[in-house]
Amino acid sequence: LTVLVAGCSSSGTTVRLKLTFEVEVDGKIKSASNVIEFRMYDVYFPERAGRTATTGEALYLDLGEGRKPLVAILNIHKGLNYGPWGPFGALLAFGIDPSRAQDGTRPGYRRLNETQGARELPMEQVPQLVTFENPRDPKTVELVDPHDLEATLGSDVKWHRVTVEVTDEDITEGVIEERLPWLKTLKDGTYLDGKRISSRATLANSLQRFDFIKRGY
Repeated sequence: LTVLVAGCSSSGTTVRLKLTFEVEVDGKIKSASNVIEFRMYDVYFPERAGRTATTGEALYLDLGEGRKPLVAILNIHKGLNYGPWGPFGALLAFGIDPSRAQDGTRPGYRRLNETQGARELPMEQVPQLVTFENPRDPKTVELVDPHDLEATLGSDVKWHRVTVEVTDEDITEGVIEERLPWLKTLKDGTYLDGKRISSRATLANSLQRFDFIKRGY
């Protein structure tokens, strides 16, 4: 006999963040933005705890013809919680420390919703970056060093700025699947190299669909 017990939670407190990349390519500014939502729940059963759900997708910046793209992923392997695409990093980007009792994650979200204007992010808080030699082939994924874009993306590619702001705009949907069409058929639990078992020997053997798209988990 198997008994399934569902947890009980409150409706939650939400915040939506807009991340904008501005990159200088051959002296011209290329930019892209997207919006992601965090929802903080208080879970009361089977025990009291906090739970954060994320809804959104990776940011894709097209650097132009003949250039590889710049993609900011939703990666749990490199500090999702503390990057701006994470429940704690979202607060830290605005000077709110969730480790302090008077702040906490949920009160912090309430304060975050009262902020106005964009904040420029330091490189230490930029989400994990990747690119693709061929955007139609997930196996060609490569890491991008935020401190040295030229090393992977080619000469004359450098940051102009990265900003994050609280917004009431719609959550970004569908853009990343249009840019990376293989995401539509990539099954949950399968890595970018097509395998279902990961040795983490390569980046393609470390990333899955949820690193690019999250729908409330």
